Amino acid sequence: MAEAHLLLGSNLGDRLKNLEKARDYLSKYVGTLKGVSQVFITQPWGFECQDMFYNQAVLIDTEYFPKELLLKLKNIEILMGRIKPRKDSYASRIIDIDIIFYEDFVIKHAPELVVPHPKMTERRFVLEPLSQLSPHKKHPLHKKTSKELLAECEDKNFVIRL
Repeated sequence: MAEAHLLLGSNLGDRLKNLEKARDYLSKYVGTLKGVSQVFITQPWGFECQDMFYNQAVLIDTEYFPKELLLKLKNIEILMGRIKPRKDSYASRIIDIDIIFYEDFVIKHAPELVVPHPKMTERRFVLEPLSQLSPHKKHPLHKKTSKELLAECEDKNFVIRL
């Protein structure tokens, strides 16, 4: 079994229900949920939109290797009705599930699989829930904890606990 930190996000429909449904699918198809952060209300990052996101960090034990895990996560997104925008653009979504950490692996199979998530240190909406869930988890490249990375994050977008 491997430990993976994921970030869930939703800004369409019943966002709390979407996060709950995603957690249910993760338990059913991916592995054992070991922990979840609180839900945070966050501003869209990288695009203009009226609908705020709900984000939540999740810790799972999984038997899947990273590429298999990514496929499982993408299948859950499709199952929940996610429609991918054109390449390299951000858009509203019913659900988004990203791999933030997979054990202490460093994986660079760009563009589809890069772990740790390449933009996590720039995004308060990732670091707030991650720091709550696993404050002492060290980034394998930066050699800093999620709590330390949050303290250094320059992202000024708001992140509020629900």
